[in-house]
Amino acid sequence: MARDEVEEASSNEFSESTPEGKSNPEFEATLLKDPDNVETYLVYGDWLQSQGDPRGELIALQHAASKAEGAEASDLKRRVTALIQKHQALLLGSLATPWADEELSLEWHLGFIRAARVGRKEFNSTLDVSETVSTLLAHPSARFLKSLTVGIVTADGGNDYEDVTQAIIQAKGSSTIQSLFLGDFDYPRELEISWTYLNGVSGLYAALPHLRSLRLRGAALDLGEMDLPELRDFTLETGRLPLAVVKSIASPQGPGLVQRGVHGRAGEGVAHREGAPPAREAGPVHGLSV
Repeated sequence: MARDEVEEASSNEFSESTPEGKSNPEFEATLLKDPDNVETYLVYGDWLQSQGDPRGELIALQHAASKAEGAEASDLKRRVTALIQKHQALLLGSLATPWADEELSLEWHLGFIRAARVGRKEFNSTLDVSETVSTLLAHPSARFLKSLTVGIVTADGGNDYEDVTQAIIQAKGSSTIQSLFLGDFDYPRELEISWTYLNGVSGLYAALPHLRSLRLRGAALDLGEMDLPELRDFTLETGRLPLAVVKSIASPQGPGLVQRGVHGRAGEGVAHREGAPPAREAGPVHGLSV
């Protein structure tokens, strides 16, 4: 969409106002089809500024910062941070609290959140990680989110990712997410892998249809039938590998998987069923290490 189309788009009936600010479905639909088109972001930014929405200024500042160098770039980045802080009620809503507490880390790109990490900073934290994930996925600022990382979720009774997985599924995931990491913690300093429960993740496949990178760290995992046509990079860090998990990795439904990394904790070995061949013999897996 070129700049000379801004006036036409802004006059259309489908432009709408939300509690978080202004939005224009035509511009956003164009960006969903071509999320790396800088020109479209700039045109959308012009339209947003014409509507008095600070996201438009944020787009302009971030674009200028990406082109600047030295002191000018540093000054523009400071202005970006100040703008987000000033308008955090609109740009973040209820996400502002975990962001301020550093339990929500965000990478912004041309006015929108491109990457996010959610996780408890301390074990006595009261952050509801699954609720924060739900809020994030529903927020207009995360309309074009590409990467989601989840750290420590719970402390009592083990670190369990089931509610986070369900939050992503119930939010219908995101057609823009290309990278997902469940289990971003420092082991064994912060947490043991054996105290972390990934559980069933197969519901994520339909929710994240364009996933290209999947990283999982934890135990009690059920991969199900891996149906991720665009997956290119898969990493599993776990203590034990049930035969069913190895078979899921060995025969993915999605073609074109070029990297598979499966790592078991040293000294714990690999689990296999009684009377069945060892898991490492379950089938040929290029690049699989146990």
